[in-house]
Amino acid sequence: KLNGITSHVPPPPPEDGSPKRKMLLVHAHPLASSYSSALAAAVEEGARAGGHELRRISLYDQNYGVKLTASERAAYFETTRPERLASDVRRALTDLSWCDSVVFVYPTWWFNVPAALKGFFDRTFQ
Repeated sequence: KLNGITSHVPPPPPEDGSPKRKMLLVHAHPLASSYSSALAAAVEEGARAGGHELRRISLYDQNYGVKLTASERAAYFETTRPERLASDVRRALTDLSWCDSVVFVYPTWWFNVPAALKGFFDRTFQ
């Protein structure tokens, strides 16, 4: 018997002519040999095999700055100057503007997302 918590129900097969997605994969795990990394690779492989476009942000591999700096916080409400944003944040916002689907792959540590992903949220979605 299936239930929504412990059972997996596969998605329906794609319909012919269904629109292709522009997907952004955000991955947050420091080890390339981790289960989380294997899941991110499977998501990427499956999306590409399905004909979807995919961009990937690997927070640890790309050394995404996770600390909200004093200057970023001071300029928090300055929405008219995009140059105030650090280059890694501008790249992430470009990717987010491009995509129509976002997939986050991360482990749950201490009942929460990893600090790198929390920092990504704090800096990117300010």
